[in-house]
This record gives sequence, structure tokens and C-alpha cells, in this order.
Amino acid sequence: MNRTWRSRKSEVVITLLAIVVVLQLLNVVWTSIQTTMADEQTEVFSELVEDATKALEQNPPNVKRALELLDYVHTYYPSGTKLKSGSTLDRIVERARLQAEGQIVGTLRSVTGKDYGSSAEAWLTGLKTEDEANN
Repeated sequence: MNRTWRSRKSEVVITLLAIVVVLQLLNVVWTSIQTTMADEQTEVFSELVEDATKALEQNPPNVKRALELLDYVHTYYPSGTKLKSGSTLDRIVERARLQAEGQIVGTLRSVTGKDYGSSAEAWLTGLKTEDEANN
């Protein structure tokens, strides 16, 4: 009887260890998926900045296209949609978003000679309102 109890105790310990290993493996896989999503988002931001810069380097500058790209950066998978809001990876993505918006806004400011502040929303509203008034 003592041997049976030891055998069952060993089975319980092995089962618990197996559960811990499986949970750790799932955590590694989930972290890898989240990291891939964050990498993809920040890569998209970089590409959009590059495209907006090219649009504004055209003669005449394609301000409308740059605004479309700024809007895309601003609204592309907002915080909490792909990654848990406030998580480390989410904060990294949001910093990259703000940096991308800032780069596009800086180029818009330089090309247009206008200044609607530093936020993407202000530029989107300001230039769209101005465009509508002119049409």
C-alpha cells in the first residue's frame, strides 16, 4: 500500500510538471506571436513615412496623399486592437506611431509652410477643412 501511494504521488508530480512545461511553451508561442504583430505594425509605419515623404517630394507636392498616409498611420490598429493596451509591446508600437506621425507632420509643415501643431489629428482636421473651404 505504501508503494501505491508513492507511485500515485510520483504520477501527480509528473503531471503537474508536464502542465507547467505546456503552459510555459504556450507562453513562449504567444509572446512570439505578439512580437511578430508589433514588428509588423512598426514596419508599416516606416513604410508609410517613406511613402508620405515621396509624395511630398513630388512637384507639386502631393499633400492630399501625404494626409491620407498620415490618417492611415493614425488609425492603423489603434492601441488595444492587436496587442493588450498598455503592454510593453503596445507601448513600443504607440511610440513608433507617434514618431511616424511626427515625421510626416514635420514634412507637411516644411512643405506647406503651415503649422497646425504637432498632433496628427490637428493636421488632418486643419488641412481637410482648408481644402474644403477652397473647393
